[in-house]
Amino acid sequence: MSVDRRELQDHLRQIGVSEGALVMAHTSVSGLQFTENDKPVAGGFLGAANCLVKDLLELVGPAGTLVMPTHPQYQDEDALLPDARRRDQVINYDPQRTPCGA
Repeated sequence: MSVDRRELQDHLRQIGVSEGALVMAHTSVSGLQFTENDKPVAGGFLGAANCLVKDLLELVGPAGTLVMPTHPQYQDEDALLPDARRRDQVINYDPQRTPCGA
């Protein structure tokens, strides 16, 4: 699905996303592609995801709150299983550095 970035920003404003707002966005972006000036935004769906988050943060401003679930990506998801043999493989989640995906 292709969406004009400015049109989406306008729509978000129309539904009440504004300075100081509390916004919860629960959405998949894997099929989203933004366009600007009739040209695709670089980066595919990751570029679109970055644009969406940036736009939402700009709309709510520093006084607002944006809440979005994320799904951490781990190279060895088996290490997350509760298994005494895997104690040496504990994954430390760092919200500032752990990559995430949808």
